[in-house]
Amino acid sequence: MRFTAIEADVRAMVTDPRWTALPLQSRAHAIASRALATPDGGRWIFGAHARWYLQDPGDGPAGT
Repeated sequence: MRFTAIEADVRAMVTDPRWTALPLQSRAHAIASRALATPDGGRWIFGAHARWYLQDPGDGPAGT
């Protein structure tokens, strides 16, 4: 998926009224599962404050 498609998907997901009822771990997994891998090995996650964040390898694999 491209950045704009993932961004739209995440925005739709978090504006769904059921989003706030999910446990935090489930929400974190849902966001992490939409990480975008780039050819240079970067993993980008669209998250807080409607911004893109580059995953720090020290944080461990996305989705865990």
